Amino acid sequence: MSDIPKSKLQLLNKKASLNKKAGKNISGTKKASRTELPLDIKGNAGSISKGLPYIVISFDKKGTYLKIVETSGQKLLFKSAKNILGKTVHDVFSKQLADLFLENINKVIKTKRPVTIEYKILVKRTEHLFSATISAVDKNSVTAIILDITSHEHSKETGKNTLQLLRLAWENSNDGMRLTNSHGTIIKVNKAYCQLVGKTKRELEGKSLDIVYSKGFKNTAAKTHQEIFNDVDTNSYHEYEATLWNKKALWFGISSSFFKIANQEPCLLCIFNDITERKINEVKITQAFSLLNATIESTADGILVVDLKGTITGMNQKFIKMWNIPLALTDSKKEDKLLQLLSNKLKEPDKFISRINWLYEFSESESIDTIEFKDGKIFERYSIPQKIDNKVVGRVWNFRDITQKKISEEALIESEKRFRSLFEASAEGICIISDKSEECNDRFCNLLGRKKEEIIGRPPWEFCPEIQPNGISSKEYMLEKINLAHMGIPQYFYWQYKYSNNSLIDTEVSVKSVVVGKKNLIQATIHDITERKRFEKIQNALYKISEAVNTTEDIQTLYSDIHEVIKSLMAANNFYIALYDEEENILTFPYFLDEYDQPPMPRKPGGGLTEYVLKTGKDYIITSEEDLELREKGVVDLVGEPAAVWVGVALKHEGHIRGVMAVQDYYNKNAYGEIEKQILVFVSEQIALAIDRKRTSDELINYTKQLKANKDLLEERARELAHLNSQLAESERRLQDLNISKDKLFSIIAHDLKGPFQPLLGISDILVEEYDSLASEERVKFIKEMNNSLKNQYKLLENLLDWSRLQTGRMPYSPENINLFETVESNFQIFKPKSESKNITLLNSVPQNIFVFADVYMLQSIIQNLVSNSIKFTNNSGTITAKAKSEGDKVVISISDTGVGISKSDIDKIFKIDMQYTTLGTEKEKGTGLGLIICKELVEKNGGKIWIESEINTGSEFFITLPGR
Repeated sequence: MSDIPKSKLQLLNKKASLNKKAGKNISGTKKASRTELPLDIKGNAGSISKGLPYIVISFDKKGTYLKIVETSGQKLLFKSAKNILGKTVHDVFSKQLADLFLENINKVIKTKRPVTIEYKILVKRTEHLFSATISAVDKNSVTAIILDITSHEHSKETGKNTLQLLRLAWENSNDGMRLTNSHGTIIKVNKAYCQLVGKTKRELEGKSLDIVYSKGFKNTAAKTHQEIFNDVDTNSYHEYEATLWNKKALWFGISSSFFKIANQEPCLLCIFNDITERKINEVKITQAFSLLNATIESTADGILVVDLKGTITGMNQKFIKMWNIPLALTDSKKEDKLLQLLSNKLKEPDKFISRINWLYEFSESESIDTIEFKDGKIFERYSIPQKIDNKVVGRVWNFRDITQKKISEEALIESEKRFRSLFEASAEGICIISDKSEECNDRFCNLLGRKKEEIIGRPPWEFCPEIQPNGISSKEYMLEKINLAHMGIPQYFYWQYKYSNNSLIDTEVSVKSVVVGKKNLIQATIHDITERKRFEKIQNALYKISEAVNTTEDIQTLYSDIHEVIKSLMAANNFYIALYDEEENILTFPYFLDEYDQPPMPRKPGGGLTEYVLKTGKDYIITSEEDLELREKGVVDLVGEPAAVWVGVALKHEGHIRGVMAVQDYYNKNAYGEIEKQILVFVSEQIALAIDRKRTSDELINYTKQLKANKDLLEERARELAHLNSQLAESERRLQDLNISKDKLFSIIAHDLKGPFQPLLGISDILVEEYDSLASEERVKFIKEMNNSLKNQYKLLENLLDWSRLQTGRMPYSPENINLFETVESNFQIFKPKSESKNITLLNSVPQNIFVFADVYMLQSIIQNLVSNSIKFTNNSGTITAKAKSEGDKVVISISDTGVGISKSDIDKIFKIDMQYTTLGTEKEKGTGLGLIICKELVEKNGGKIWIESEINTGSEFFITLPGR
């Protein structure tokens, strides 16, 4: 409940009193009864007692003695005036006489008319008769001139003494006094009047009264004086504002009386009081009341004021409206009836009334509580005592409707609970930031390996490396992102945090501006991508290995390249490749690097860990403890220096074990885990493929050499190839029940494998028979044609491998959220040399914040096939553009080119295995006809679709849909 200042309450109580008096204290003449003066100035001096002193006393409206003029007469009644000051007439006189005085004092204040009363009191055991003439000074005080008129002897001496006393009263009065005649001439003024108007007696007496006023007010003063003088039989009191000769503006309260001395013309006696300060205060009070009233009526709170008698002294319209109080009840002013109405609306009326009664019993107490209505409303009730002059005179009640506030508070509490639940349940780390960390969830604490109290209150960049991977300091980069977020631009960026053990954590951070409790803060959402980054790194490394396998001719160089890539993924200083020749039963080590052991010589298989893998055909991670256990069981023998951990994987290809690849660490037994083993498994497939390729390549070279010596041998090889084709056809027939499309595929493969050998045979015949007669350029041309034919055949075999892995389920499907922009960008980098050779521009227009949910390897293969296809069929100086956009829960990806285009009749053939479609590229590049078919399989395996839009000589655009993040 709102506090109502005590001063306002006092003003509120005074307001009614002032309103009653409004309009009565304005300038102008007021009629008054004739004053009976203690001295008959008309000449009847004998009515005054001989030689008696006078007393001049000022009273307030309560009859309190304010001032006693120091005269000899005071001693007649008071030994010391100081003892009387501050007391009231009831403290000095009997009740009857005090009531008489108080009644006439208030009558004079109210009517502004002087009054004369007579009364008797005992003075020194003698009864004395007194005459008291009471005149108004202002609204709150009067002056009484008291004469002892006990003796009725009328002598000249008595008259002289009385006149002397009156002259003393004239001169010593604090009120300004002025006598004027009917012409407005000043006859007599006292000292107080001179001080009031700022002139001396010499300057005033005998002069016209307009000498006192400013030029603009002279006519008004003369007119007012004449109007008063026209009614010589009437005394009056009036107030007006005047501007004096010195431009000083004053308010005067003037009591006017008419006198006639010794048959002379009447004189006007005016007694002046300076009421300027009072008038100023009245204006201020009026303004204050107006402001208070406006404030009380404009407040949103209902206000009720009740006095100690249970009478309602005030209520605002808001209170009436809040409680729906009938007009009749507001007019009755009865608190008991009001309480009955109010309590009937409440859930707990007894508690409501009990609290009120308690507050009335303990009137100095304040209270604040809430009350509930039957209809569901809730009010806040506040009560304080109403005081005037530090005395409790009533009680002020303040009611505020807090129904919506309570509803909002409950909703806010519920919202905060839901937010806190979501905040803590989030799979992402969340941190609320100002210039420091304000709050964070448990996921964020776990991400950093720290307790919440270690994070809160510290700047976020304290938990990061000093420099981010982009070369910018963590503090500078973070502040830049925070400032952009405050500008209304949400930020999404790659960021590295530092774990409690100082290892680095790869994350993606999203920051946006939020308002919490009217405070602008930043919400940072942190997604841990450490595993994804590592997988991307692995994928990139594996791609390099795959590329090296496909492009490196020298097997030793290939081994070295593979080792370098593996070292970028794990600790692999100790690495070797062992090959097993099953026919010769020989184990060789063509590549061997170790910090302790020397490369072994070729040997028969023994009992080492390498042979253990060859025997079992399985892949192993073996610690030193497990190695010792195997040796104690007699399963293996110790060969070379024992390692803390050893990983060995079999080199398998087409079901045959070609050898073993191994890494080992002599110190850290936790150096390798399942991830490292899986990396080696994939690499082993590539190495096994390279070994078979190398073996096939060597056989082909030897075979070509033998053609020159024995043509029949070449024909025998052709027959062997035909036999192989027969075997493939037989295999095709065995798989017919599984998939009719595979039959078509293998028939294509059989045709493509056999077809290129006819030109190869022709070229080789020419080389054999006409080698010496051929020009160098012709020899180079024939050799290049053979090389291109072999490369195309190898690409066909590679596509076949992917197809077979898809059909047999050996290609793992592990979907995850992938940044599409980064994937496209990395593939563009792979094809950059090839595109630059044809002066083709690769344009990545994929938004950086689009993600797809797909298998990383499969997505890489899809992008590679489409980009490779576009490069093949795009002329020099062309453009290949990658785009993407989100449509609902899908992402639509397009790879477009400005190439030769495809006819509408051929578009339907591209993705059908039974309708092989292949054409030469713009530079006579050959294709296998399987790339786009495999691409379609991979897209569909990831839950997407693929289609083509193309025009001849304009270009083609391949469209893919994949699930979004």
